[in-house]
Amino acid sequence: MKPVRYLAAVALGIAATCAAFAADPVFPPGARVGMTPLVGLVKARSFVGFETEDQGVKVLVTDLPAEAYGEVANAFKANPAGSGGVKPESIETPAGLAYYTAESAKDGTTNVRRYSMILPGPTFSGYVAVQVPENVSRIYTDDAVRQMFASAVIRNQVPVDEQLGLMPFKMTELSDFKNVRTLAPGAAIILADGDEKTGFEVLPFMIIGLIGSTAASPDDRGRFAQQMATTIQVEKYTVKS
Repeated sequence: MKPVRYLAAVALGIAATCAAFAADPVFPPGARVGMTPLVGLVKARSFVGFETEDQGVKVLVTDLPAEAYGEVANAFKANPAGSGGVKPESIETPAGLAYYTAESAKDGTTNVRRYSMILPGPTFSGYVAVQVPENVSRIYTDDAVRQMFASAVIRNQVPVDEQLGLMPFKMTELSDFKNVRTLAPGAAIILADGDEKTGFEVLPFMIIGLIGSTAASPDDRGRFAQQMATTIQVEKYTVKS
């Protein structure tokens, strides 16, 4: 298919999606935030979210601490006009009232449009970041992204089998721990009797992941485990207000 015809087909698909938006929300593997992705977006290969086949348009989905939503909401209310030419907007979603921003930026030498949205969750804040290159901004428009944001939903828990399926190892025994929670998708998982409300560390827990080295001696295993725990790369993102 010629590029012009392909872009026209995608544009028509997005228009139809925005008009109806009846499709069920999709949760990226391991994510607690889902939405109805725009036509042309598929599951991302190297991060949690969605992207186009050419990886030009990216939709990243993650969790933030529960208090992040309140902090952003208060900042938006305190300065409704925004700053730096970026005006915050509110939007109703099935998960509740969300706040988002849209701004023009640079990704290297490429002009892009960036969007950030935060929404409330029961024990966490959901966060979605979108990047659209300028050459497809007439297809993936501000209105189209807003429609996608409006479809955002929250699930309280990710099925255990789904979480374990993302790990680079196989687990068949969970030792009757009450909660299973991914710390870093595809890298580390925590089995705990505590939860996000009470704190994982106040009750028995285990963190399981893969490392590329071992302790020098059996007596050194405790110190080695503590050092390895500090190297777990939990994804962190900054929310602009």
